[in-house]
Amino acid sequence: MDIRVLRAADVRALLPMSECIDLMQRTMIAVSEGRAVLPLRSILVMPGDRGRMGNMPGYLADPECFGIKLVSLMPRNKPPLFSSHLGVVLLFESEHGQPVESELGPQFLNDADQRVGHQHDAEQGVLRLTRDQDHGQ
Repeated sequence: MDIRVLRAADVRALLPMSECIDLMQRTMIAVSEGRAVLPLRSILVMPGDRGRMGNMPGYLADPECFGIKLVSLMPRNKPPLFSSHLGVVLLFESEHGQPVESELGPQFLNDADQRVGHQHDAEQGVLRLTRDQDHGQ
């Protein structure tokens, strides 16, 4: 299995904001309709508050798969030398539990600073679209 490293520019190129907004909207609908399982994330705090690791598993009914996102948070790291957030996303197919490729290609490691910001912006876009639809705009 190949592991692809995504930088900030890669995230923006592979997942334009309009597509990210659509993806976040579909994800929010799936969660509200019970077609996704998102257990509470767990956070490991390292001694001396040097950093944290977040563990975020999930299951999606369509396309059926499950996976996990692991994120390290090292607040002392300063870009561009070291990112404060690095993440690994692993997806598995649900029949045999084999790793699968995602829309972004093979399993990937990314500078999560950019991805988190991109996802947050998309979530805000979904909220604006929903508000505008609710007000007939």
